[in-house]
Amino acid sequence: MLNALLKHASTSVVQTAAFSCLLFGLFGFFNYLFLEPSARINSASLSLSAAALFIGTALYGQQAHRYWLTRFAGMGLIATGLYALNAKDLQLPLFLPSCCFLLAAVYLATGQTQTHRIVWKTVGSIFILISLVSFGIIWLGLPTYPQIQNPIAFSAATIVGLITGLGMLFYCFNQTPPRRSKLSIACLIFALSASISIWFAQSNADINEIRSRGEVNLTQSADVIGQRLQSQFSALTRLYRRWSELPASSVEQIINIDTEDYTRDFSLIQWMGVYDEEQNLLFSPITISQIDDEIINQPSIKKWRAENVHTTSRVISAYSLKQGSPRLILSYPITNPSIVSDQLIVVLDIKDLMRIDRIPYLDIFNSYVELSEEYLLPISSDSFDVISLSDLNSMHAYKVSASSAVLGQPVKLHAVIADPAVFWQAARVNQTILIAGILLAFLLLESIESNRKLTEQQGQLIQMANFDSVTQLMRRDVLERHINQWLLENTDDAHILFIDLDGFKPINDSLGLHTGNELLKHVATRLLEASPSSAQLSRFSSDEFILFLPQSSKETSSQVAERLLVALQKKFEIDYIDLYLTASIGIASRELQVSSAEAFIQNADVAMTKAKELGGNAFAFFTQAMGLKYQSDLTLRNQLQVAIEKRQLEVHYQPFVDLKTEKIIGVEALARWRDNDGNWVPPDVFIPLAEHTGQIMPLSALILEKAISEIAQYITHPNFVLSINLSPKQLQSGYLISQVTELAQKYKVPFGRLQFELTETMIVDDAKSAFKQLAELRTLGCKIAIDDFGTGYSSLSYLNDLPADIIKIDRSFTRRVLTDSASHPVTEAVISMALGMNKSITVEGIESAEEASYFVKRHCQAAQGFYYYRPMPLEQLIEVVEQPTT
Repeated sequence: MLNALLKHASTSVVQTAAFSCLLFGLFGFFNYLFLEPSARINSASLSLSAAALFIGTALYGQQAHRYWLTRFAGMGLIATGLYALNAKDLQLPLFLPSCCFLLAAVYLATGQTQTHRIVWKTVGSIFILISLVSFGIIWLGLPTYPQIQNPIAFSAATIVGLITGLGMLFYCFNQTPPRRSKLSIACLIFALSASISIWFAQSNADINEIRSRGEVNLTQSADVIGQRLQSQFSALTRLYRRWSELPASSVEQIINIDTEDYTRDFSLIQWMGVYDEEQNLLFSPITISQIDDEIINQPSIKKWRAENVHTTSRVISAYSLKQGSPRLILSYPITNPSIVSDQLIVVLDIKDLMRIDRIPYLDIFNSYVELSEEYLLPISSDSFDVISLSDLNSMHAYKVSASSAVLGQPVKLHAVIADPAVFWQAARVNQTILIAGILLAFLLLESIESNRKLTEQQGQLIQMANFDSVTQLMRRDVLERHINQWLLENTDDAHILFIDLDGFKPINDSLGLHTGNELLKHVATRLLEASPSSAQLSRFSSDEFILFLPQSSKETSSQVAERLLVALQKKFEIDYIDLYLTASIGIASRELQVSSAEAFIQNADVAMTKAKELGGNAFAFFTQAMGLKYQSDLTLRNQLQVAIEKRQLEVHYQPFVDLKTEKIIGVEALARWRDNDGNWVPPDVFIPLAEHTGQIMPLSALILEKAISEIAQYITHPNFVLSINLSPKQLQSGYLISQVTELAQKYKVPFGRLQFELTETMIVDDAKSAFKQLAELRTLGCKIAIDDFGTGYSSLSYLNDLPADIIKIDRSFTRRVLTDSASHPVTEAVISMALGMNKSITVEGIESAEEASYFVKRHCQAAQGFYYYRPMPLEQLIEVVEQPTT
C-alpha cells in the first residue's frame, strides 16, 4: 500500500519540484536584471538562479523521458559551476559549484536502468540531508558569519536543494511519463508563480528595508560629522578673526588664554600652535605629543603649512593614517599687523570626529568615509583600521554606498553589514512563506488531478453502466428503461427489431476475439447508418442487437429491416481479411398490447427464432401464434426441469429380436414423461425442447443411469443387450466415457451388454470428435449402432470408416419395401454394403410378417417394431423376458 501511495504521489512531487526550480530560476533572472547595478544586494544570486533553472529543466526532461533535455541541463550546470567558482555574489563559494558539478555528472549520464535509479535515489537523498542541515542552521541561528552573509539567499538555496532532492528521490518511485490536464499544469504554474513572486517581493522588501537603514546610517553619520566639523570650524574662524583685530598690547595674552580654553573645551582639538611666517613655532598652550609632533613636522605637512600661511586650509595627514592616529590639520591666517604671529595650526583627532552615537536600530553596519579608493576611514570603530575600497569589496559581498556633502564638499560613504543576524528573522519568515506556497501548489495539483481522475472514473463508470464496451452502443438495460418510459408516456405504435448475426460464432472462434470485436464494431456502425435518426440501437448480447423504432408502422419497420439486411450483406474488411455476414431479424409490434420492454423484446426474440428457421438472412413478424407456442414451450420447459430434478422421468423399453428365431436379444431404452396432469408428453416434443434448452444433458444422464440400474437389477441374461440413445451434446461434453465407465462399474454391468445408438447426422456434424468417443466406447467393449441409417447426408462416404458395429435401417425404407418396388434397389444396396463390411443389420419399423420375411431373406440379423413388441415399462418387460417362450 505504501508503494502504491508513493507511486501515486511521486508524479506530482516531481512535477512540483521541476516547475518550482524552473520558475525560481526565471524569477531570479528577472529580479537580477531589473535591480539597479549599484543596489544588487540579491535575494537570490545569479548563479543560484541559473542552477535552479537547469535543475528544473533536468527534472522535467527526465520525467517526460526526454533525456536529451536532461543532458542539456547537465551541460548548463557545468557552465554554472564554472561561473560560480569566480562569482562574487555567492554564499558558501565552494558549495554551489560542487553541487552543480555533482548534479551535472548525474544528468549527463542519465538513463532508465536500475543503476541510474539507484544513483538518482542516492544523490537525491544526499541533497535532502544537506538541506535539512541547512534548515537547522537557519532556524537555530547558528553562527555562520562571514561564510553566510545573506541568510535570505541561503534560505532560498536550502529550498532549491530540498526540492531537488525530493524530485530526484520520488522520480525513482514512478518513471511513467505523466498525463496531466492543461488546467492542473496551469494552476500549478500559477500557484508556484504567486508563491515565488511573493517570496521575491518580500525578500526584496526586507533587503530594501535593510538597505534603507544603511543609507539612513550613512546620512546620519555624514550629518553628525558635518555638524561637528561645522561647529569646530565656525569657532576657530571666529577665533582667528578676533585675533586679527586685537590691539597689540593684549594680543599675546588673549591668544594664550584662547588656545588653552579651546584645547580644553573642544575634545576634537589635540593641539593648537601659532607660527610666524618663517614657520617657527611661537607658542602653544599645551605640550605637543610625540605622534602629533611627528605629524606636524612631516615634510609634506611643513610644505603645506608654508604654502598656506595666508590662506585657510585643511588637510588629512597620510602619515597619521598609517600610524593609526588619523589627524585633520587646519591652517588659519592671523592678519594682525601689530604682532609677529602669522598662522594658527590646529590638529583635530579624526577618531574622535568619527565616534558617533547612533540609535541601535541603525547600529548594525560598519560604516566608512571614503577619502580615496585607497583610504576608507571607519566610523565609530574601536580599532581604527584604514582599509581600501577593493579590500572592502572582497571582504563583504553586499554593501550600501551613499554620497553626502560635508561643509559643502562631496563625500562618499560606505556601509557594510556588521552582523547578518538582521537577516535571520526575515529569512525564516520568507522561507516559511515559500515552503507553504510550494506545498499549497502541490496540494492544488493533487486536488485537481484527483478530481480529474475521479471525473474520468465517473465518466468511465457512466460509460460502462450505459454503453457497451466493444461497440459503444447503448446497453440493454439502458434501452429497456428508455422503452419502458416511452411506453408509459405514449400510446402510439412502435416496433422492436431483434437482430441476430448468422454465422458470427465460427468467425469469432476461428479468427479470435480481437477480430470478432472489430467485426462487431463495424456491424454496429452499419446498423446505425442504416437506422432512422429517431431509432435507438443497443447491443443485446454477444452477436445480438436491438433496434427500437418509436412511433413507427409495420411498413416502416419492414423497410428498416430490409435496409439492415442489405447493409450487413456487404463485405467487411477486418485486418485485411474479407468477411461476410447475414442476419436474422425478428420484429415485434406494440399492437399486441405489450406492457413492458422485457415482454416487447421477448416477442421480437421469438420472431427472430422464426426468421432463423426460415434459413437466416430474413426477417419475420411476431404473431399471436408464436406467442402461444413460446408460452407453451416455456411452461413445458419449466415442468421438464422439475421432472428432471425430481427424477420423475421414466424409462420404457422396446425389445429387438433375432430375425430368424424371433427371440428377444435386447431392448432399446426410451425416455417417457408425464406432465403435471398425468398425460404423456410425446418424445418428439420434449426431446427437441431439451436439446434446444440444454436440458438434454441432465435428462440423458438420468435416463442412462436409470436404464443401466434397472436392467442390471432385473434382467440377468448374460447376452441381453441394453441399447441407449446418445444426444449430440453428450458426445461434445467429453464426459461420456467416464460416465459410462462409472455406471458400469457401479451396477456391475459388463461393457459387452451395452449398446449406444446415435444418428448418422450426429457423426457427420462433428466427425473427428464423434469418431474418437465411439472408438473409446468400442475399446471398452460396448457396441455402437447407427440409428436411422440412410436418412442423413454423405452416409456412403462415412460408411467404410464408421466406428460402428450395427446399422439400423430406418423405418422409411421398411414401409416402402412392399408397396414401392422402386425402393428395392436402394434398400438392397445398403444391406449388401453393410454385410460386405461385416456390420450387423437391425431393421426398424417392422409391422407385418411380410416385412419381416422380406428382410430375413436378405440375411438381416435383427428387427424391431410393433409387429414384435411396443415400448413397455420395466414391469411388463420383466414379464415378457421371463416367459419360457416368446
